[in-house]
Amino acid sequence: MQRFCGGITIRELESELGLKLLDRTTRSVRMTEAGAELLPVASRVLQDLGAAIAGSRELADRRRGKVRIACSPLQSSLVLPRLIAAFKADHPHITVNAG
Repeated sequence: MQRFCGGITIRELESELGLKLLDRTTRSVRMTEAGAELLPVASRVLQDLGAAIAGSRELADRRRGKVRIACSPLQSSLVLPRLIAAFKADHPHITVNAG
């Protein structure tokens, strides 16, 4: 994100909160006490948002979820263990249940 664009976002946040988060001069920018207090909370919120977006993308790409397989007991004991192991190696976030 460009500095100018980031500055606009922070100014909008300052306006919304009614707090000054940064002290700006022509030569420097310094975080205020309110900004320092808000920073860890804002960082966690952004991390959580990033994780939610990544999880949604994985779900949309079908890289996680559940697969249920119906089969006979013989197939379940002879064939499926190898197939499920290979599948799980390629798709670790997908749960497979057979029965």
